[in-house]
Amino acid sequence: MDCLGERPNAITFLNLIVACGSSGDLKRGRILHNRIVSCGFDHHLANLGNAIVHMYGRSGSIAEARRAFLAIPSRLKSVASFNSMLRAYVLAGLQREAIDLFDQMPSDPAPNAVSFTTAIGACSALGWIEKGTAIHARLAGTGLETDMGLATALVNMYGKRGLFDLATKVFESMTAKTVVTWSALIAAYAQHGHAEEAFDLYRRMMREGSKPNEVTFLSVLSACSTMRWLERGREIHSEIVNLGLDRSLVLMNTVLTMYIKCRSLDEAGEFFAAMASRDLKSWMFIIAANAQQGRPERALALFRSLLEEKDPTLQPDEVIFASVLNACSTKKWSDDGRAIHRIIPPRLEATAVIGTALVDFYSNCGDLANAKSAFARIVDKDVAAWNAIIGACIQHRLYEEALEIFYRMNVEGCSLPNHRTFVALLEACTESPSLGAAGRKLYERIVASGYELGLVLGTGIINMFAKLGSLDRARDVFARMPIKDLVSWTAIIAAHTRSGARVGARELYWMMALQGLEPDEVTYISILSSCAHAGMVDEAWSYFVSMTEDFGVEPREEHYVCVIDLLGRAGRLRDAEELVMKTSKLLGAVGWTSVLGACRTHGDLHRANQVVDEAVKLEPGNSGAYLLLAHTSYNNH
Repeated sequence: MDCLGERPNAITFLNLIVACGSSGDLKRGRILHNRIVSCGFDHHLANLGNAIVHMYGRSGSIAEARRAFLAIPSRLKSVASFNSMLRAYVLAGLQREAIDLFDQMPSDPAPNAVSFTTAIGACSALGWIEKGTAIHARLAGTGLETDMGLATALVNMYGKRGLFDLATKVFESMTAKTVVTWSALIAAYAQHGHAEEAFDLYRRMMREGSKPNEVTFLSVLSACSTMRWLERGREIHSEIVNLGLDRSLVLMNTVLTMYIKCRSLDEAGEFFAAMASRDLKSWMFIIAANAQQGRPERALALFRSLLEEKDPTLQPDEVIFASVLNACSTKKWSDDGRAIHRIIPPRLEATAVIGTALVDFYSNCGDLANAKSAFARIVDKDVAAWNAIIGACIQHRLYEEALEIFYRMNVEGCSLPNHRTFVALLEACTESPSLGAAGRKLYERIVASGYELGLVLGTGIINMFAKLGSLDRARDVFARMPIKDLVSWTAIIAAHTRSGARVGARELYWMMALQGLEPDEVTYISILSSCAHAGMVDEAWSYFVSMTEDFGVEPREEHYVCVIDLLGRAGRLRDAEELVMKTSKLLGAVGWTSVLGACRTHGDLHRANQVVDEAVKLEPGNSGAYLLLAHTSYNNH
């Protein structure tokens, strides 16, 4: 047109600006804007000014969009002008500015449904529920309440904040509902853990003839995954296929994770094998699932298959390497893990994710030296990396070194410790008697840092103070815990028995039951072991009887052995022998060996000879029994 000497008119410029906005061609848009100004059209046509604002907003140039908006004469500024600028702010992530501009809109022309929808969306993004509710209130009497897009924005805003009464009220007031509206409320229910409500709403949507889309299915599958609804998940998968949505890779990856989270790993494997296309996430999900669910051989086989893929986008990333290293974290698979380590690119090896996985791998395989080397190679050490090396030292019983690393962590200031750090260090202080003072300082730091005494952290502190003999402090920690479970109750009861506080232990034992927490096998192992430590024979026997008579917990081998050992150490060899005779089928020679050890301690050679005969009857090849008898005879002489 320019070459032919034809002068473009306003409509020509309008169409060209719209085209630049749609394609995001900022360079040509600027050139056109300059031509529009030079031709004198910029102050005469509202639609052209609005299109320029929209073009700059779509192209990400918010400053130029604002200048173009301000350049529109007041007499030409329409509600569409404001809406163009509102959308530009929202696209740029400037939600506050969008709300401010909405508040500045004149009453004539009044904001329309698009204005309100954009403002409500901005409030939703910021979590400004009070402001959003105030804007909603302004709709009264405007006649805009029935606008489908606006109602959907309100459902989305209230649903995101978990205000389901308000979301449902708006939803039910709608005379017609789009798939977007249905999906917004279903997603809100799923995201807030209301899986049953999400699924019921999905079923209602189907009954009312609304066809679900990809977003709907993503939310419903999330609900199935959360609740481990395998049958419902299969049903949803079938409906996805029937609707022809199985070409969506995002949706297929979500189906895959549904099978994984429903603990149906075989089905997940079959589904993965049948997938028409896979991306790196698909491989990551299936490899990680096999690693986490105890199938290292399968995880390794999948990893090797991934390495054979020719697609350059399917190169293993740090998450996949970390997952397969996790699968190899036993001595049986250590050679495979070392082979994988050799092919990890140096740039990935230095990341916190891979470095931490290597620390865990080598530590679990008994190679602390390589675990330390892997930690040293991490460039930016996060709290997970520090926790891993501290845990590795504790795993190898290097408690003082674990504490030294913690002090180094504080000095280097790279990462702040979290509750996992403190839980690990409390274990170190509990296991090492020489670290009692350090344990007390740790507790002071935990309190000073404002950490809530949650179940794991609080129980760890109770166990530490119990081991240090500080029963009063253990009680204080227990009292301050906002929530108490069976493990924390067991810890405080064991702390009392360990300290010889029979009455307090017994009171707590029954208080726990009154709270609706019935003791289990692990509870009794802990209590009986604490009684053994304190030498409380009668008390241990009382708990042993109570476990069956009061709570119906059948004693296991560990319970019997603990009581037999306690009776033997207390010199009550006859009682120990009688209990072994009653349980010989369950215990085999283990019970007799325990009594034999007690005979040796108390020098009862006659009973020792009888016990050896019984042990050998049950296990003819038990040379250990004869060895103990020889020691008993030697000590007796």
